[in-house]
Parts: sequence; C-alpha cells; structure tokens
Amino acid sequence: MTLDQLDLFTEREHRALGAPPVPNRHGVFEPDETLTLASPGRYGMATAEIDLVHVPAFGWIYATAYHVGDAGASSPLMLTRAARGDSRQDALVRAVDELCGRMDGYLQCSNDSATRKATARKVKAWAKGLLA
Repeated sequence: MTLDQLDLFTEREHRALGAPPVPNRHGVFEPDETLTLASPGRYGMATAEIDLVHVPAFGWIYATAYHVGDAGASSPLMLTRAARGDSRQDALVRAVDELCGRMDGYLQCSNDSATRKATARKVKAWAKGLLA
C-alpha cells in the first residue's frame, strides 16, 4: 500500500490496518481510546474525557477535557505536550492526576458555587475510579 492509497482511508481505518498513528496537519492525533464521563447537562458535551493514543517510539500520550458549570478546559492530543507515559496505564495515571489537580482547584476555591464543587467531586471520583 502506498501513501497515496492511505489517503483513501480515515485515520481510524488507517489504524485498523495496523499502521502507526499520523497526526493531522496541526499535529493533533485521533485517540485510540476515549474515556468519558457523560454529562446530564446541556449541549451534549461530556463532563470529563481522557483521550489516549499509542505513538510507537514515543509512548502513550493523553489529553484531558472537562466542563464544570460554565467553565472548562481541554488539551490537544499532541506530541508537543509533556503529557505522556511509557505505558497505557502510566499515561492514564498521569491523566487522572491532571484532572484531579484541576478539580482540586474548584474544590479549594471559596468563590465557586456548590454546583461547581459537586461537579468537581463527581469528576474526581470518576477519574479515580478508572484506576481501581
């Protein structure tokens, strides 16, 4: 199969054929796996997500995203971030640590609402449960 023929496939189809991941033109990878805490909220956005992808000769990289009330953040699944682990489990532990650290910020802030704090506790419990 030539590189020109690979253009006929989506990234997921390309990976299903056993090829290594290829980032898009912005350097962002498609995840091998997405772990999601579904949201009962509006707009259909997840409350929290962890994306994982294995990049041969580099390791596992991860990206996190969350929505807490009207606030939130996400990170791209890129090699330029320091978000990597030597194994899937190592990357997952690091992703959980990142999410829990961000949730601690909401829990420790005296100005955040009870709703935000409840969501932060929910995200933290979900993330820690991924490691159980």
